[in-house]
Order: sequence, then structure tokens, then C-alpha cells
Amino acid sequence: MEGIYFYWFSWIYWIWLTFLMSKEKRRFPITVGLLLLLIFSNCFIHLSGMDIALSLLGVFIIGIIVLTYLSTVQKWYSIIISLITTFIYVSILVMSVYDPVWMIIPVRWFAPFAIFSLLLLIGKDIRIKISSLLIGFAAGELIFGLLLTYHHLYNVVGGLGFLDRLSICFMSTMIWYGMEKGIARVDALFQRKKYERNGSL
Repeated sequence: MEGIYFYWFSWIYWIWLTFLMSKEKRRFPITVGLLLLLIFSNCFIHLSGMDIALSLLGVFIIGIIVLTYLSTVQKWYSIIISLITTFIYVSILVMSVYDPVWMIIPVRWFAPFAIFSLLLLIGKDIRIKISSLLIGFAAGELIFGLLLTYHHLYNVVGGLGFLDRLSICFMSTMIWYGMEKGIARVDALFQRKKYERNGSL
């Protein structure tokens, strides 16, 4: 069933934002943006022979908004990573259509895993990872839709399958980021205890 991972992860993330996240200025726009994605996940516009989901436009806009919070150097770095993400995404989806025999792992899992592996290598700034992820996924989905339309194959651009792949990659990235932050805090706590113990001797 397409969309189950998107709805599941989205509501989990929304509950965490609403009830568990500290009250910061960024919490409200993130919560509103997530709710809008949920609302418009099944709304489409017909353009040039394609049915384009409004949620795809929302994902791209959110990625651009995150990009504006970066420095100039970080913006260019994020754009480069977005282009690489787009290339990986399109390549995997095209391969799944033209030569599906080689796709041992389902595209729903393979595409997010490949892009998640890339995001692990680009540093620790979560804003760069999120902007690259959102922009790269949205651009890749649009390009793949254009390719299918060019070959007269019907395709829903930015549908629930796309949102599933995006959600799996996004949640994997956030979980990994949370683990890194948790390990860093535990290490800092141990170092402080060690320093206090050595200072008392």
C-alpha cells in the first residue's frame, strides 16, 4: 500500500514536534508545513500531460526555504549535493523501469538507502542534509516524470510512492542525526565527570 510510510512517519514526526520538541520559533512553521503536506498529498494539478501532486511543490518550496538559512558557501555546497541526489534518484527509478530484473531490493527501499548513504558523507550540518534531500528528491521526481511523459507513459509525479521514498530517507537521516547528538551528549557528560573527578584528586 503506497503512502503508508509517509502517513505513519509524518504523524510520528508531527506528534514529536507538537508535544516533545522544545518551544522554538522554528517549531510552528515546520508543524504547519508538515500538516500542509499531509492535506495536499492527494491533490493534483494536470500540466503538460502529467498529474503533478501539490505535495511535490511543497517539498521543493520547503527545501528552498531551508536553503535560505545557509551561508553562501553552504548554499552552493547544498546545491551540488542536490544535483548528485537528483542524479542518483533518477538513475535508480529509470533502471527500475527499463531493467527491473537487476532491482533485487524494491525501489521504495533502494532509492532512500542510496541517498541516505550519500547524506552520511556530506558533513554534520543537518540543514544542508535536509535541503539537499528535499530539493534533490523533488527535482529527481519531476525529471523522472518528464522522461516517462516523453515516452508516452502515464505517471503520477509526486504521488504517494514518492512520498514514501522521501519519508523513509528523511526519517533515517533524522534518526541518525539524533543518535549522533545523543552520543555527543553522553560523551560530553563522561568527559565532564572525568574532569570533575580528576580535579577533586
